[in-house]
Amino acid sequence: VNTNLEADILLFEMSHFIIEYAETGIDFGAEYAYQTISNAEFRYNDRGVYDGGQGYHWIQLYDCVFTGNGVGMEGRMSVWDSTFEGNDTGFGNPYSFQNSEEGGRVINCTFIDNGIAVGTIGQIITFAVIEQCSFEGNGKGVYNYWAEIDSCDFSNSSELGAFLQKGHVRNSTFTSNAL
Repeated sequence: VNTNLEADILLFEMSHFIIEYAETGIDFGAEYAYQTISNAEFRYNDRGVYDGGQGYHWIQLYDCVFTGNGVGMEGRMSVWDSTFEGNDTGFGNPYSFQNSEEGGRVINCTFIDNGIAVGTIGQIITFAVIEQCSFEGNGKGVYNYWAEIDSCDFSNSSELGAFLQKGHVRNSTFTSNAL
């Protein structure tokens, strides 16, 4: 079952649910979208949550778990206090305007054994603010065109801990990552 949510303006909050084995768990297609998702699980989907709409978006996810998806979440969204484990890509194409007010924020999340934890998967320019996150045993920790990374731990990445073409890494540790 796929959940396509399309409208000119879409406002809602959803919590305490599981979506699994879908092509796309939730696809936000609204021109103006203000959604909050919390305490949800996305398991074994081709893509867990996708924001492909155009216009002004403010999609926020809190306390979610993404396990075994092709892509856990993708697009202009922000995520807090969530876990990404065993996904091909945890958070793909994080996007925001430069100040990251509407999306592209990854705060206090844990990424374990993902192919790419946070990164570009097909788009050329993406921007993210990544703070207080833990990256353990991923292929690539952060592989993004542009990011501001602060107070994160990167360990045991099989390909690289973090790669940016633009941005900064501050107050972060790197342990036993391949180059």
